[in-house]
Amino acid sequence: NVNGENGWYITKPMINLTASKPATIYYHWDEDDKQVYLHNITAPEGVHTIFYYSVDTSGTREEVQWKTLKVDTTKPYLESVYPGNNSFINNTKPVLKLNFSEEIQTIHSSLDNHEIEFNTNDNITFTVNTSLAEGKHRLRVEVKDEAGNQVSYVMEFTVDVTKPTAKVDLPSADDVVSEKNVYVTVNATDNYGVNQIEFKVIQGNTTFNSSTFSGEEKHVFVFNTSSYPDGSYTLVVRVSDYAGNSAIYSTTVTVSKEEVASPLLLLLLGIMVSTGFFIVYIVAVKRMKGKMVFQWIFHRILRNH
Repeated sequence: NVNGENGWYITKPMINLTASKPATIYYHWDEDDKQVYLHNITAPEGVHTIFYYSVDTSGTREEVQWKTLKVDTTKPYLESVYPGNNSFINNTKPVLKLNFSEEIQTIHSSLDNHEIEFNTNDNITFTVNTSLAEGKHRLRVEVKDEAGNQVSYVMEFTVDVTKPTAKVDLPSADDVVSEKNVYVTVNATDNYGVNQIEFKVIQGNTTFNSSTFSGEEKHVFVFNTSSYPDGSYTLVVRVSDYAGNSAIYSTTVTVSKEEVASPLLLLLLGIMVSTGFFIVYIVAVKRMKGKMVFQWIFHRILRNH
């Protein structure tokens, strides 16, 4: 007996052919070749027609009989859903979308325990008209195909419209950098976790470097100025969360590799000059016995030049 809906079998039926008197029974499915019936036959999946007849021991052949069977033992399968299960979105009024492996006959659904009605004219969609609060939401779906195969799904997604924040240690705007490495430290936070941190070095419309690290809330990027010609560059840090919200931090610096005396070097040079002058002064004092020392030093300098 048919055990599904609309004339469908939802389990494969067994077919038993018998003759009213001793005879050989022949059968075939659709356009297949005929076979001798020896034992029960299992109907195949789908819509198929079985043709059968018998030939008795005297060679008399009965008229061909047939029966069409509709068999569907496969439950509908949810191929895709938006928002995906355990996903994050940054839209408070999303369009919910379902895509099943076959045409759906009936669908019952609820969002956060409130019944909703999907549009099934073209695609299976539902537009949320009332803004969803930030946080987790639950979608329940129960569907049935034409044959009566039924399946249910429960999906959860999280609404997050809050941008991540970060403490970014960037050089000051319009700084001139000459040291080889400039370190950019990023400490990011987000209410549902930081997805990725991206660092870019840009000049005009050209991106010279792009580095991305996922699943980290803290990272140190290195801007190696020796790899770049002198000029103005924009350093950009982009912090993104799992919902796609992002925060951007940037600054512009000038790379100049001209040698600049460091404060320590200037101090050493000053000490050397002072020491040299002191030695000359002592020698002059000894020779001039304290008289006209500066005039003597000046005279010696002029004579040497």
